[in-house]
Formats: sequence, structure tokens, C-alpha cells
Amino acid sequence: MAERPVGVTDQASGAGIAQVRTRERVIGSDTIAEQYVIPVIEYLEGYKLSYRGMVASFRIPGLATGNHNLFTAFNKTGSTKILAIRRVILQVDDTGALLTVAPLIQSSRITTLPTGGTVLTKVPFDTALTPDTNCEFMGGASADGTGATITSTAGTRAWAQFKMRAATQVGQFLYPDEPMIPSIADDTPILLRALEGINIQVVQAAVTTAHYVVACMFEELVAV
Repeated sequence: MAERPVGVTDQASGAGIAQVRTRERVIGSDTIAEQYVIPVIEYLEGYKLSYRGMVASFRIPGLATGNHNLFTAFNKTGSTKILAIRRVILQVDDTGALLTVAPLIQSSRITTLPTGGTVLTKVPFDTALTPDTNCEFMGGASADGTGATITSTAGTRAWAQFKMRAATQVGQFLYPDEPMIPSIADDTPILLRALEGINIQVVQAAVTTAHYVVACMFEELVAV
């Protein structure tokens, strides 16, 4: 379906002829111009989508120490894009029983580039779009079950979840996805500008029989 701009009078500024974006198609013997709208974040004007993708960490083994960084998303210095985070999901698996309070996992904003860890490969929604290397995601494992330490200092706690725990080793538990940012971010994403990021961290000392996976859906936006 071809795009067909339609000229309209610009009454607001008196600048002359503006354009309405339409798509053109033929119905019978008639050529029809149908107006269409590209949804944008209502409070973010002047930007358009340049890339939409997803990333997932490898399986991250738990540590016996606290402040264990599982995942980071960061928009690097000099980036011309805005990184829009729409969904971050945590999955946990336990191979041992835990009778104490379950470890707390938090999300926070950060302003210092994380180091270490494993840079995650972005998977596109549309392979015709090109990701920006300034928008970087890191996971706390280099392969499934092989830890890779992310060095990053968490900021003020913004969102938190208890990880699920099993009081017995009898039977099998399938834990639900735990959202690490508010669900409203599906429609109103968290925006990361240059030198801004998100850190996902296990706060308390955890058990080494816990394993974590973090997955993220995001968009990269460019000024128009």
C-alpha cells in the first residue's frame, strides 16, 4: 500500500499548505486515500521510532552476597536517541527450599555507565530497522549458569518485588513473571536519555540455589 500525502490548509499558523499522511489503495476502480496515525508518547514531541527490540539475559546463578546486579539498561554518553523501556520481566527458579524471608529485588535509575557483565544482543521486531550501540543492555551471566559480575551502583529504589520461594523441595513450582517496572510502562514507557539507565538488583544476600532470567522490551526513538 503506497503512502499518499494530502495537502490541507494550515489554519493554525497561516503558513500555507500542510500535509495529512494517508495510505493509498484501489477499491474497484477508485483510488482511495485513507488517513492513518502513528501513535506517539503524548508528552514526548519531536521524536519517532527508529528501532523496536527485545533482549533477555542468560540464566544467572544466585550469589550468597547482597547487592547482586542482574541486569542493566543504559543510554550512553553522546547518544542522540531516547531509550524507551516498555517492559522488564524477572523469572526465578529455585532448586532448594528457603524458609527465611525471600530476597527483595529492586529496580532503580542510574546515571553511571555499568561495567563488566555481558552485553546482550538485541533482537528486532523488524529486521529492516538498525539498533544504536549507544543503547546498551547487560546481563549478569555470560552463558546459562555462568555468572558475569555487573559493576553498577543502584540508585533510589523505584520498584521492588520479592522473589518467589519454595518452603519445601517436594514437587515442582512454576513461578509467574515478576514485572520490574510498573505495567503502565506498556503504554507510557520509562524514558532514558543520554547518561541514564536502569539497574535490576537483588538487594539482600540470596541463596546460591536461586537462578534468574531478566527479559526486556524496548524502543529507540530519534528526533525528527
